[in-house]
Amino acid sequence: VYNRLQDPQIQLERGSLDNLALQNQRSSEDFGNDDDDDKDPTAAYSQVEDVRIAQQFIEALKNADINNGNLSPDAVDNLFNPPEYPLELDNEVNADLIECLRWCERCRREAC
Repeated sequence: VYNRLQDPQIQLERGSLDNLALQNQRSSEDFGNDDDDDKDPTAAYSQVEDVRIAQQFIEALKNADINNGNLSPDAVDNLFNPPEYPLELDNEVNADLIECLRWCERCRREAC
């Protein structure tokens, strides 16, 4: 009888998750400690690539600001002063977008 819990791959994954949980616990203990300004802020990131990417994305969102991005002055101005005229879409160029908007409108109407 095959015992899934004794499968070497499952044991490896379980060990990896235990290590990740331990690392995460250590990282969260260190993360709130402001006394260590010389510590590398990336040290708290996971060694698992997908988790690390998610952590970096969350950190980028937390630190996002209108002034620390790669936005041109015109783009910033458009964000603070959006156009007040109807959007004009070219039916040929924006056919997929127009169909998506129509589909969303149909779904909204059906939900109400």
